Amino acid sequence: LTSNGTDAVWQSPAVGLAQVNQFTRTQSVTPNVLTYAATIAVDASLSNNMRIVLTGNAQLGAPSNPAPGQVMNFIVKQDATGSRLLTYAAAYKWPNAEPPTLSTAANSVDVISCIYDSTDGVWLCNINKAFG
Repeated sequence: LTSNGTDAVWQSPAVGLAQVNQFTRTQSVTPNVLTYAATIAVDASLSNNMRIVLTGNAQLGAPSNPAPGQVMNFIVKQDATGSRLLTYAAAYKWPNAEPPTLSTAANSVDVISCIYDSTDGVWLCNINKAFG
């Protein structure tokens, strides 16, 4: 496995095997700040980490431009008022098919983690609640 700074390249040590696999999507750990809207737009190509402050009730839109197996984390913070509700596009799937309810205290933070299943075109998600 070698890297040119942007892509990882794997070359088999087997003699005579000329296959080279390149992974063209790199992980971005710098959070992308999402813009609050009734439906929050998410572009998965911008980062693996997203951050949003809820200033009203909203729906988390299905991410555009996902990569197979991509992992994304959403840091979701309530504003100083709190009690904001978040619903989820159909592309998000939850354990036992039960979308979570966010922590509602003012300024509370929840972390949603998802992995993209490109075979079924869905994000398999879980939530860690009540940081802060």
